Amino acid sequence: EQGLADIVVRSAGIAAEQGAKASPLAEQALQELGIDLKQHRAQGIDGDLVNWADLILTMTRRHKEVVIASFPAASEKTHVLKEFLLDAGQYAGEEQALYELQAAMAAKREAFAAEVHPNIRELQVERARLMHELQEVEQLLAERQAELLERVRVEREAIERIERVRDAIDVVDPFGQPLAVYRASRDELKAALSRLVAQLSR
Repeated sequence: EQGLADIVVRSAGIAAEQGAKASPLAEQALQELGIDLKQHRAQGIDGDLVNWADLILTMTRRHKEVVIASFPAASEKTHVLKEFLLDAGQYAGEEQALYELQAAMAAKREAFAAEVHPNIRELQVERARLMHELQEVEQLLAERQAELLERVRVEREAIERIERVRDAIDVVDPFGQPLAVYRASRDELKAALSRLVAQLSR
């Protein structure tokens, strides 16, 4: 229907029970779109499938990690579906920015530890020896922690923003969830696959 008759699609699971039927909720969610899963039988991903595929698309980053861990040679052709639809340059830039921010934060942590370590150690000894001054010592430690958090605040906030974008790459995994989650996952996959078809048709 989409002019992609030369493309063959096969599915497999990373923890699928060989020959198992689709879950009733998955059947119901897709039946609402006119897709009949009654004849569907699950299969686990294996070396033959991986070697056969030119492109492997997963629902989540966790699925991608499992595939690559099991089949390292497939790393270049394995992608999260929604990640694959992103602009490659944009995603690579975000990954690089995330790496640089994490490195900057790690450097600040190391510098901070070297700067205040003697003082923290003295405070820890003081706290053990003088229990009646525990509250004062705990306050000083809290201030040190707050100071560290403030020093890396810019990096932490930038990392949180990028990670929110990266989290949006995953399609909701409905396994074990109610019908509403299956429907949400179905609709999310449908939208992403429509974009994939349009992209492959160019």
